[in-house]
Amino acid sequence: MDDNGNAATTMLGLDGFVLLAVSHHDGEFEQAIETTAAEAFCRGCGVQAALHNRRPTWVRDLPSAGRPVTLVWVKRVWRCREPRCPVVTWSETSEAIRPRASLTERARAEACRRVGQDGHSVAQVAAEFGVAWRTVMDAVVVYGTHWSTTRIGWPACARWAWMRRRSWPPPPVTTPSTSLGWST
Repeated sequence: MDDNGNAATTMLGLDGFVLLAVSHHDGEFEQAIETTAAEAFCRGCGVQAALHNRRPTWVRDLPSAGRPVTLVWVKRVWRCREPRCPVVTWSETSEAIRPRASLTERARAEACRRVGQDGHSVAQVAAEFGVAWRTVMDAVVVYGTHWSTTRIGWPACARWAWMRRRSWPPPPVTTPSTSLGWST
């Protein structure tokens, strides 16, 4: 269990978030979440902020029980209490969910792994996650390029990224990949 004694939040597995509710809708799971932050401070002047509003944001996460999962992040919108501060309002951010993202970061990494290491097609992974082909391919390009440049992770995923960037041939990869039949 997490610090709050909530087993469902522990099962969610997103640091800094708590699970508020779970529902089943159109064959998919929806999970309402919010951050654990109870207070915030203005980025402009450092004054303690006041809660201004809440705004839902929908983002796809890892599938569960073979069904797509949508996280409904109930973001807090904060307001600076200092009237002369140029920063008026802002919304919460998280490294786990990028601004205007369609997928959580862990879902993007898993999509790349499934394409690269497991050899699934981009279309198949997109269907499993309930997103468009382009969303998964963008994750493959970003994460595949990252893993290729750091020389850790899945070489086949890196190959996809290099093919997509039209920088062929890719630099040599230290670990051979057999998932797609390529070797280095």
